[in-house]
Amino acid sequence: MTSKLSVHVGDKPTGLRDFERIARPAVIYCLNNTVTPRNADTITIRRVQNDTWHRLPDAMGQPNYFKPVSQGGIDPIVSARNELLLKKMYVPKRGCLNLIQFWQLGHADYYAPYNEPVLGDSVDHIEKAQWLCEYTCEALKIARVYGLRLAIFSFASGTPHPDTLPHLAPAVGLCADYDGLIDLHEYGIDGPLMSAPSSGALGYRRFHDAFDDCPDIVISEASAGGGYDTDMGLSGAAWVADMAAYGRELMRDDYVIGACAFQLDQGKESSIPYDVLIQYADAAASLNQPTVPPEMVRVSVNIHRQYITELTAWANERGGTVTA
Repeated sequence: MTSKLSVHVGDKPTGLRDFERIARPAVIYCLNNTVTPRNADTITIRRVQNDTWHRLPDAMGQPNYFKPVSQGGIDPIVSARNELLLKKMYVPKRGCLNLIQFWQLGHADYYAPYNEPVLGDSVDHIEKAQWLCEYTCEALKIARVYGLRLAIFSFASGTPHPDTLPHLAPAVGLCADYDGLIDLHEYGIDGPLMSAPSSGALGYRRFHDAFDDCPDIVISEASAGGGYDTDMGLSGAAWVADMAAYGRELMRDDYVIGACAFQLDQGKESSIPYDVLIQYADAAASLNQPTVPPEMVRVSVNIHRQYITELTAWANERGGTVTA
């Protein structure tokens, strides 16, 4: 059985094999890396970010990109084709490759085409959502031609604004048709993931419930604060306990494949130390232990009639019954 708690890995995921052996994660998210899972039932998601392919499509860095072309905007379909097919990077012994070809150099089950698009909550957020939806639909179609599946959106913790969700429905539906995934981030921001006032924890439920046919969800970045041991975050045993509490909530929702703690990349800020990683692996594995149902026994007691209602409520909370 796989665990819903996992890690987001970078170039130097020190300890990953030991984590996999103990936790048997359901998913691993890879940035600029290719991971061959230790366990056959672990899926991988890969994203590329470098000098050629940036965190977001180039078009989204331009003012008014979301406006109609006649008003100085950029066609989202043309932009998607440019990012996935036309932009190329030279790779030694491989030649000039586009993003599709570069993805194919390292096998993964799913590929993420961008990271944390900002829609905001201003007067333009609906137009930005519509633009992103069209871009994403085209990216899904291109990937499908080459036999690739996408994990889409990668929205930052606490986003997008609820008003934008109906305008993302076409991309969500197409993603479901193409057997893709929804990718979201959830952080504690100003404290623990499970208790901070600004935490985005469990916001995936709102997203899922907004659509009639929502694909399965992966939380590709999750942590107290903005990552392990960051400002207003947690570290050590406290961080592990917070992630374990989050994992117990994830277990309630079958449509959530897993959540990847940010991050495992030696030498980078917020990288999880090896000793904490092993504690986290143990906590992740413990979530998979089968729950033994309590043994029910029949008892007979004599009490005053006025306490029957109170006793009945007490028994019902614990899965029992009272016969008077």
